[in-house]
Amino acid sequence: MSDDLESALVRLKRLSSVGDSMSVPDIVEAVVGLDHDKELEDLVRTAFEAATEPLKLEDMATGILAIQDWRKKES
Repeated sequence: MSDDLESALVRLKRLSSVGDSMSVPDIVEAVVGLDHDKELEDLVRTAFEAATEPLKLEDMATGILAIQDWRKKES
């Protein structure tokens, strides 16, 4: 597991322990930090809505980091 993923999981677990629901902006911020934009939030929201089963925290973190990497590669 990469350091980025490990750190993201720690932050997501902390966020999830605060309440029952987590907003997409809060989840994205927990995974990638303050350095994100609305487009990343929209891509993550779309991916989450397309999921056919509940996502585990590791799935969320892995997916968000993959989307972020994809965006960097394509720019």
